[in-house]
Parts: sequence; structure tokens; C-alpha cells
Amino acid sequence: MTRSSTPSLLLLFALLLGCGGAVHRAAGGNQPDGARPAAGGASTHPALSPEAKALLAWLQASQRAGFERHDLPAYLAVWAPEATLTVARGEAGGPYDRTLNMAQIRATRAERFFAPAPQPSRLWWTEVKVHLAGSRATIRWVAHSETPDGKERVAEVYHLRRSRPGEPAGYRVTHNRLWPLWQMDGRRLPVAFDHVTWAQRDADVSRQRCNEGPCPDLLLAAWRFEEAWQAARRITEMVDPGDAQAAAHWVLRGVCAVVSGHVADAEPSFRQALLRDPQIGIPPWKSADAARRALAAEQASGAAQKLTLYGRHGCGACIGTRRRLEAAGVAYDFRDVDNDAQAEREMWTLVARTHPGQRRVKLPIVQIGSEVLISPPWRELEPKLAASRR
Repeated sequence: MTRSSTPSLLLLFALLLGCGGAVHRAAGGNQPDGARPAAGGASTHPALSPEAKALLAWLQASQRAGFERHDLPAYLAVWAPEATLTVARGEAGGPYDRTLNMAQIRATRAERFFAPAPQPSRLWWTEVKVHLAGSRATIRWVAHSETPDGKERVAEVYHLRRSRPGEPAGYRVTHNRLWPLWQMDGRRLPVAFDHVTWAQRDADVSRQRCNEGPCPDLLLAAWRFEEAWQAARRITEMVDPGDAQAAAHWVLRGVCAVVSGHVADAEPSFRQALLRDPQIGIPPWKSADAARRALAAEQASGAAQKLTLYGRHGCGACIGTRRRLEAAGVAYDFRDVDNDAQAEREMWTLVARTHPGQRRVKLPIVQIGSEVLISPPWRELEPKLAASRR
């Protein structure tokens, strides 16, 4: 079966990063949602030693700072420089595990915590276990979260080591593994993440196709984040730029970039979406805000008025586009990529920035301000030319 690859983007924002625990998505098991602690939300265990209780309170305070207040420095303060975070579908390792290094943890959480936290936001824990063994510690819990967007529970395991010279005294997190257990979104639809759910979602991925490949939104729902990003890249590279859904495809690529840890791809993706549809809905993330601000600054400075055409003198499509531009009275700069090495480097730099992953292109390449079009048909190019006319 083939269908449109355009999902409900606002729903994806809420499901993937809009609500959930301070680490990622909070969720729970098959049992009914647990009751919240009465005061302060902290979970302790009467059998814990004073050192274990202090360690637990320290880690929970960091998680609450991130989830309830979007305090990025406080959230990051507990992590070791070598730390990793694995987002998974269960406690045992699996083929769809996605492990982030510390740079990716920092980048994804900077996205997640960019906008003010939705209020009220609550985070608390049950089934807490702390094990101390010399210079190492392990903490396990089920994290519960609640926001205006819904409720979730996630199981987590933290591995910690004692601080090294030069680090603040105490412990540092070296690895965190998390997997979803239960979720209820704003539509009050509960989902238990068990083997039946994962099998159904994997079947959806196999059964439905988008642009002759897997659908990114279904891969996201199946927590196959790396595959989702690759699929979104494939769709944006093959979709017709004039497609009415092109902007939504680019937004989805930006979403996939963030949740998979490829954050550097997010801003150019959101940028491409806004170029195609300035009114498209984008998530309240750092990369999306940067894309919107950069485009606004370029338009305010007049940078969007300049047109540059990269091509070859003997290229039929280049000749046809130049003739149409001249007949329409459009001012442009022609850069010959055959005889000007600098022009060729500029062209590939533009392609790499605006169409990441593109290895081969058809000429001409047309740049209008910050927008870069690859071999655009005249029906696509003409509406963009008003500001470049002589």
C-alpha cells in the first residue's frame, strides 16, 4: 500500500519531544497510571542508605529541573563527558536502539528545552532501586510525567561513576537506557508499549509505503529513529519541489533529525520548509527558531533579491533558463562551473547546506537569496522572480 508521507506534524511534535520525561519520553507499563506523590513529587525508599538517598535526590532534582523548568544547565550538570544515552524499545538490546553521545545529548536537549516548559508539568518516580558498588552506582526507576499534552511512563536505568579530579564531588552519569511503557496523549488514547504494540507498528512500516520507501512518520511511531531520518532525507531529495506537500516533508525531516540525534540537519530542513511555505507549522525548537530568524534577517537586509545561476555554457537547460530570465527582465549572475573552480566550490557548498546528502545534481543550480533550487522548471522558478526583476 502506498500513501502520503505527510503525517499530522503537530501531533508528532507532542509525541516525540513535546511531552515526556526529562530524559526523553516518559511512559509506563500495562497497569493503570500510578498515583502522584503528595508533596514535592520525590520518591525515596525507606531501606536506602543516607548516601543512596542523597544520590537519588541529586539525580531526581536534575531531571525535574529539565522536565518541569527546561533548565538545560541544571539538567546537563549530572552527566559525565563520556556519557551516552540509549533510546530503546525494551531493557534488552535490540536492532532499533539509538545511542547518543554527550554532544548529541546536549544538542537534542537544547532543542527540547528551548521553549518554556508547558505548565503544569509534573515528574515523579516509582519502583526506585539504588545499588552502590565501590566507585560505581546503578539507579533504576519508572519515571511518570504529566503535562497538558498527556501522561507517559518510561523505564530507565542509570549507570554512574564517582567524580574524577577536576569534577564536582559526587557522581556522574555515564550511561542512561530508557524505553517506553505507557502513554496517554491529549486525545485520551492510552497506549501500552508491549511486544504486541511493537509488532503492530513494525507491520505498519512494512505494509505502507511513501514515495516507494518506508514512511518516516511510521518509523518514528515504531521508535526506529535512525531509519526515520534516513527515510525523510530520501523523500525530500526525490520529491518534486513544486509538490504541495514539499514544505511538510522538510518539516518532518527536521523532526527526524532532532529525535535521531542528527541535530545539524534540523535547521537547514526547517529553513527549506519555510522557504516553500512561510506559514507551515514548525516545532518550538532551537533549530526551527534559528531558521525562522535567519530567513527574516535575510529578507530584511535585501539578501533575498539576488539571483545567481550556476551552470555550463553548453548546457541546454542552462541556456533555456538564461533566455527566459533575460526575456523576463530578471537580473542575475552567471557562474560557469566548468571554467571557474571557485564557482564550482560555491555551488557544492550551497547544495551541501540546503540539500544535505545530495551527491549528484542536474544543472542549472539557481540561488535566490537563501533558497537554492536544483534544475528548477520555469513554472517553479517564475513565481519567485518578482524581486529580482530589473
